[in-house]
Amino acid sequence: MKYISIIILILLFAINNSYANKRYFASSDPNLNNTDYDTLFKEVFGYEKEKPFKLLVPFFINDRLVGKIEVFLKKSGGHIHVRKKELLNKLEVQLKKKAYENIVSQTLKLSTVSISYLEDNGIYTDYDENNMEFHIIIPPDLRKINISKLGYNNAPKNMEFAISPDILSSFINIRVGQNIQYNDFEISEIERDPFNVHIDGAININKLVLESVGDYTEDDNYRLGKTSLVYDQPQKMLRYYLGDINIPIIGYQTSPSIGGMSITKDFNLQPYSSTKPISMNEIVIYRPSTVEIYSN
Repeated sequence: MKYISIIILILLFAINNSYANKRYFASSDPNLNNTDYDTLFKEVFGYEKEKPFKLLVPFFINDRLVGKIEVFLKKSGGHIHVRKKELLNKLEVQLKKKAYENIVSQTLKLSTVSISYLEDNGIYTDYDENNMEFHIIIPPDLRKINISKLGYNNAPKNMEFAISPDILSSFINIRVGQNIQYNDFEISEIERDPFNVHIDGAININKLVLESVGDYTEDDNYRLGKTSLVYDQPQKMLRYYLGDINIPIIGYQTSPSIGGMSITKDFNLQPYSSTKPISMNEIVIYRPSTVEIYSN
């Protein structure tokens, strides 16, 4: 009789466990509605699941207001959740590509994102309860490179992604001209000027550029213009010339074309940098840096 009682207890436990497992796996069914899930939660844990409340609050990135975002809070505390769509839209223009893709891959099937995902990726978060503001701070090493200029010449959008020349590249321009002269009163006296062609081009081999200019006219035949071998260092704003050199002139000065070699500081290599005094802007440096100041 004792053994029969033990067997009955084992069967009852197995049946109950099977029922509990069935209810558990049913709760993971995407078709299970919230009412069924909340009821199951109460049956299992003995109390109702706390539902978060939603707030639309100002959204700050690096102390700069970028818009508003929905945050989901619980009275009992715990991790704050934010609306995924608004968050990723703002992070895409602030984060480096790899860091942004990491967050996207971790939150593929989510509609809201816990701030723990951001903190795990090195992004600091803070919800200001007093002012009801959501702040995130992106460390400098995770920020996307943005080119900011203090002058009036704004750099083209997304210039940091511009494609550099290949190891071997070249171009050639050909312009053809034919002038006709005539008198409005004597149409029969039409004169044709000499036919002319202007050619300029360059070939680049691993940043070493050979450039040349030439002209052709019916009277003077072909005439070779300036031909030089050029190497640029844009970051240092230096240009090296070997060949025909034209010295820059101002006003009434004259400069014949001479042959030789020159090393010049050419500010045109950084056209979007400010090289003249300004007094209406400031810069903030977040890490040890070298600042070059040019005094004209």
